Amino acid sequence: DADEVARDGERFWGKGVHRYEDKKQRFTLKANKINGIIRNNDVKELIAEGGLSMRMIGKQEKPLTITGKKGVYSKDRGTLVVSGGARAVQDDRVVEAENLVLHLDSKRIEALGKPQITFMLKD
Repeated sequence: DADEVARDGERFWGKGVHRYEDKKQRFTLKANKINGIIRNNDVKELIAEGGLSMRMIGKQEKPLTITGKKGVYSKDRGTLVVSGGARAVQDDRVVEAENLVLHLDSKRIEALGKPQITFMLKD
């Protein structure tokens, strides 16, 4: 779901992307613009820029939201790398860093560059 989408051979791009869904990896994202590569009807690489917000069900079946300025998804590596004010929120904890690397199969997050973890305490 986007304001504008186009494709030329293996390359595709979009502007005003309200929802991109990867049903196999079970995540959705939105961004101001995306571009990527499709091979054999499969998205191999996707770059999302501006207002990136990615959502999926994380570990322990809890919703996970990752935001930032830019995200690079690689099917071959099985990762989504988010940079520029990268922030991950799940349940009662927040992880912030210059870059976050989400390993999609294990749902493990690496925080690279000035990582901070905040835990919300309940009464």
